Amino acid sequence: MIMLLGLIVCPLVALLLYFSWMHTAPLHKKGTDAMIILGYKCDDDRIHPLLLDRLAASLELLEMYDYKKIILTGGPVTSAQSEAVIMKDYLVQHGVNQDKIVLEQHARDTVQNISNCQTIMQRFNLKTSTVISNSFHIRRTQWIAKFLGFPSYYYANRSIRAVFKQGYCTLYELKAYYATIKVIKNRSVIK
Repeated sequence: MIMLLGLIVCPLVALLLYFSWMHTAPLHKKGTDAMIILGYKCDDDRIHPLLLDRLAASLELLEMYDYKKIILTGGPVTSAQSEAVIMKDYLVQHGVNQDKIVLEQHARDTVQNISNCQTIMQRFNLKTSTVISNSFHIRRTQWIAKFLGFPSYYYANRSIRAVFKQGYCTLYELKAYYATIKVIKNRSVIK
């Protein structure tokens, strides 16, 4: 009986610790040179609820801080239009000055997102950035940025409701970490 209980409790405790770790990455509401909003798949050009959370978090910060540039990143992964264009349309409809928006439409994963944003920031002589994503995605994004030498601040909507909506994605991040390790190893060989 004790052994059976241990077989049930131990995985549950491990899962709880994993979820806690994933959703407690440091977040900062910061005014920086650039705001970077990472894309998320937009099936049939519709904004996914997780991308809508990212856009809502960005609008929250845009009410508080004046960013020189807003970099929207994401290619046309599951839609005809790029994620960046879909986000731009949404933000402009919500009163964001389109002259501040810069589109990065070629990235197909988070490693490319961060790498391409580094190039854009250099082009516009932007020194600091705040990266917007979902709570489940912040840890891996920080890890990628550290590998690429791209220091940034990070922000996400971390309400209880948002975290519960991200349950499946939090589990899926284990697979995403594995895929990211492979991409980074390939980049290390290329460098």
